[in-house]
Order: sequence, then C-alpha cells, then structure tokens
Amino acid sequence: MNGHAKRLSWAAVVALALLAPRGVRGAEPAAAPEAGPAAAPPAATGPTSAPSAEVSLQLVTEDGEKLIRAVVTSGGKPVENATVSFGVKRTFGTMKVGEDHTLDDGSAAARFPADLPGGPTGELEVVAQVEAPAQFAPARAEARFEGAKKFVPAAKSLPRALWARRAPYALMAPIVVLLAGVWSAYAFVVSQILAIRKGVQR
Repeated sequence: MNGHAKRLSWAAVVALALLAPRGVRGAEPAAAPEAGPAAAPPAATGPTSAPSAEVSLQLVTEDGEKLIRAVVTSGGKPVENATVSFGVKRTFGTMKVGEDHTLDDGSAAARFPADLPGGPTGELEVVAQVEAPAQFAPARAEARFEGAKKFVPAAKSLPRALWARRAPYALMAPIVVLLAGVWSAYAFVVSQILAIRKGVQR
C-alpha cells in the first residue's frame, strides 16, 4: 500500500516538473511588434504659375519726333532687357514698324509711322508684343493713336459699260438715231394730215 502511494507521489512530482516550464512559457506575454519610424507626409506640390507680364502703350514726342513707347512690367516691377516688337494693323495683317529692348525702367520705343494712311480720322491701331524672354512672350497691348495721314478714298464713278448704269456711247448713238428717225416719221405723217385737212376745208 505504501509502495503504491510512493509511486503515485513520484508520478505527480514528474508531471508537475514537466508541466511547469510549459505553463511559465505560456504565461509570458507576447512581445509587441516594434514600431518603425513614422513615415513623413508627402510634400504638397501645387502647380507653379509662370510669371506674367503687362504691357502699356503711350504716344510720346521726343526731340520733335513722335514715338510709340511700351512699358513692360511683371508683378508691378519693370522688366529689363525684354525684346518688344511694334506693329500697325492693316487690312491683311499686322505690319511691323520697329523693335527695341527694354531699359531698366521697362520701357522700349519705336518711331510712330506718321506717313502711313490712317483712314478718314488719321488713326492707327498700334500693337506691341513681347518677343523674349519666353516666359513673357504672350504679353501684348493694343491702342489707337491719331497723327497719321488722313485718307479719304475718292468716289469713283462707274465706267460706261453694258453692266453699268451708264451705257457706252457706241450703244447710245444708234439708239438715238433710230428714235430720231421714228419721231421724224411721226412728225411727217402729222404734217401731211394737217395739210390734207387744210386742203379739204378750202
């Protein structure tokens, strides 16, 4: 009886010895995953707008000569060393009349073409456009200035032709002759009738 009890106690001790490490290991809390460095938020990349330019036009007189003056500015500041072309609008396009580079005050000038005909009022429609640098190239300005030659087209009369209101002389002459012959015949007949009536009354 005692031997059987000893065997049971030894079996219990061995079972506890075998189960104890497993229980301890199972009781260990699971290690939390290491947190890596926080990712930096993406940088905001908004659309960058190209610098814009403004052009203003004036008609000035220097040393007795009329000049077209253009002033190029960007953000309220003058644009230096920009290439500006000047032109005048005509019937079939724009005629270039000059080109200049802006100074430190943003101004460029070209001679006003006073010898060009400007219609009945002597006005010319002037165009100034920035050619360089490329970021300012679309900038332009238009204005109307007086001082050109006044041109009034003469009223031209239509020629004498079959398609015009006035017939040619070569066509009018035979018609006049024919009408004169017809009316002469009428006059002769009337005169004869009157003569006959006078003879009958006698």
